[in-house]
Amino acid sequence: MSTLTKVVPLEKAKPPLTLPQAALVLFLALNALGLFAAELTLKFALDDLRQETHRLQARGLELRSEVNLLKGEVQAQKRGDRLLHFARNELGLAQLSPGEEERLILSPALVDRYAVARLLPVTPGELTPVSAGDSLAGAVTARLGWTSQAQAAPGEDTLHADRRP
Repeated sequence: MSTLTKVVPLEKAKPPLTLPQAALVLFLALNALGLFAAELTLKFALDDLRQETHRLQARGLELRSEVNLLKGEVQAQKRGDRLLHFARNELGLAQLSPGEEERLILSPALVDRYAVARLLPVTPGELTPVSAGDSLAGAVTARLGWTSQAQAAPGEDTLHADRRP
C-alpha cells in the first residue's frame, strides 16, 4: 500500500458528525431558513405598504382637489348675481315693490283644519308655519326682497304671510 492513503478498518471509522452535532447543524440551518423566509415576507409586505401609501396619498390629493372645487362651486352659488339669476329664471320670482306684501290664500276648510295650531301659545321669536315665507325659498325671497308673481286678488280671503304673535 502506498503511504499517501491510510486505510482505516471499517469498524473503527468515526462518523463525520455525532447525533447531537447533526441536530445542532439541522437546528441552525432551519433557523437560517426561517429568518430568510421572514425577511423575504417582510420585504414583500413593506413593498405592498409603500404602494398602498402612494395610492392613498394620490387619492387624498384627488379628494382635496375635489373639496376645493366644491368649495369654489358653493362660493359661486352664494354670489348675489347668481342667486338673482336663479330666482328670476328658475323660481319665477319678481322684484318686490315697496307697498306690496305677500299674501297666502287659504280655503276656509284648510284654515279650520289647522285652527288648533293657531290657538297654541307662541313664544316671542318662534316662527309659526303658516306661510310660504317660512320655507327655504320663502326665506331667500324675503331676504332678497322679492315676491312671487302670483299675488292675491283684491277682495279674496287671505292671510298675512308674516303672522306675528
